[in-house]
Amino acid sequence: MPGGDFRDSALQASATAEAVGADGTAREQQPQKSSGDAFSDFAASAWSSFKYSLVQAPLTGATQLIDKAAGTNWEQSTKLFDKPAHAEFGSAGWVGEAVGGTAGAALPFILMARVAGPGAAAKMEQSAAYGIASKEAVFPVLKSIGAGVAYNGIFTPVEQGEDFLSARARNMAVGGLTWGSLTATSIGLKGLGLRSFNQTAIAEAQGLAPSAKYTEGVFANNAVRTVLKNDVFNGAAGGIVGGIVDVQGRSLLSGHGLASAGDTVQGAATFALGGALMGGTNILYEKVRPTSGDKRYRTLEDITKVADSTRDPSAPPRYYYDNLAAQEGTVVGGRQEQMSALKGMIEQSRLPQGEQGKVFRAHQDLVTGLEAVHDHGPVGVMYGSARTKSDTFAYQRGRLTSALVAKEGYPMMTGGGPGMMEAGNRGAYEAGGRSIGVSLELPHEPIGNGYQTTILSAKDFGPRKEILRTHDFAVVEKGGIGSVDEMAELLTHLQTGMKQKTPVYIMYEKPYKHFDSMMREMEKQGLISKGDRELYKIVKSPFEIAADLRARREAGLLRPGTNKPMISRKIGS
Repeated sequence: MPGGDFRDSALQASATAEAVGADGTAREQQPQKSSGDAFSDFAASAWSSFKYSLVQAPLTGATQLIDKAAGTNWEQSTKLFDKPAHAEFGSAGWVGEAVGGTAGAALPFILMARVAGPGAAAKMEQSAAYGIASKEAVFPVLKSIGAGVAYNGIFTPVEQGEDFLSARARNMAVGGLTWGSLTATSIGLKGLGLRSFNQTAIAEAQGLAPSAKYTEGVFANNAVRTVLKNDVFNGAAGGIVGGIVDVQGRSLLSGHGLASAGDTVQGAATFALGGALMGGTNILYEKVRPTSGDKRYRTLEDITKVADSTRDPSAPPRYYYDNLAAQEGTVVGGRQEQMSALKGMIEQSRLPQGEQGKVFRAHQDLVTGLEAVHDHGPVGVMYGSARTKSDTFAYQRGRLTSALVAKEGYPMMTGGGPGMMEAGNRGAYEAGGRSIGVSLELPHEPIGNGYQTTILSAKDFGPRKEILRTHDFAVVEKGGIGSVDEMAELLTHLQTGMKQKTPVYIMYEKPYKHFDSMMREMEKQGLISKGDRELYKIVKSPFEIAADLRARREAGLLRPGTNKPMISRKIGS
């Protein structure tokens, strides 16, 4: 989870006992005495701390800065509440102080978290390399440091008698260190919990034996991993570290040496409570507005387990339909007489000899490929990057999408290569459905990815693209230039009426968000029609696609899947 600064919620446990009263005079704070009624002490302390942390502390910090810059005197006129006296450590009043102060500091924390980016932690959890040593962790930690510096520099007040500039500089330094250490600790602990699963997934993807899979003693234990992955736990643990850094940092930078053990324990305990509360907030955020797009999964581990649950135990092993087995099946090479006549006509043309062979092969690939796809009935297609690794969130999401599509009775067709194409084929294949690969024949490159029940091949992009466009719906997954090209060409065919209207589902990813913004701007400028943005639908979950397909089928807008048995073919050989 993103780190949080609970210095004001702790009411500056390591600060001096001096405070400024409502009349502007300094007075010595004494520990708050207990009334003898634990609940009353808790409630009174919580309310006082809540008001001060929510309103007075940030207001005083901001007005002090304005007064210093503009020469005004707003600080005294905006004094609404006195700074509460600290309750005795461990008492009901102290607990109320911590709870109320942390709750009061929640609003500014949420605002700062909004600046840092909500869901940033959950987004990182979708990475197989999640952990404090990964490059994905650098940016969130740096943003947390920057947020701590900015917040403390503006909203943390300077105590009376302190030099303004040096105190502000100290506050900023402590804020950056506190937020950064809290965030780094939270990421590191959660990384230990996720690392065991992710490293095992990598090993499986690389075909390693079980003995070669990652294990790390106690961290491979499921119970321990569950605790480490919990936001409340790692938030509290991060809070302990942040609290120690805050207390000791303030004391050392103030020239007072190391803080006392009591102050350190109090600061760590208060920050731990704040970290736990913010961890709970992060869990709630993901429940209400999941970063992954679906409440069923949040991390790479989660979505992999969901995808694994779609496997059909009776599905054949990978490469069951390899090239040799496919050739032993039904081979569709075209009708010999028709092909001979076409070849003769091409040979009589004025085309160069090299171009003649290219035209003939393209025609052969196109006819036989379209015929093979037609035999399957309604099919879906998935576009996506060949560079996507199997230990990524996008790959497992594509695999899950294809499996759900197969469960609805539709084969999934892809470009037949690695990455997202493999994910699209694999999901349907392992779910017991039919999987079509339209591979591009390249020198020294194998045909297929081992998860295809029908293997097609083409020597050129033209026939391959045309075959892939023979679908009843399309899914555009995470991809690069090639995927964007295929998506744009598909939308052009739909826009011009060269292809009958079919659903196009674009999986929500940052590049496609920009694409949608670009389309919106083109619509404003009159460069596309208003209905053109309705040619596609941005979706966030594979389950959303499956539900929409089901609704369209029930409404008569989509043909039912044929649920034919698996077919093995090698086309165009």
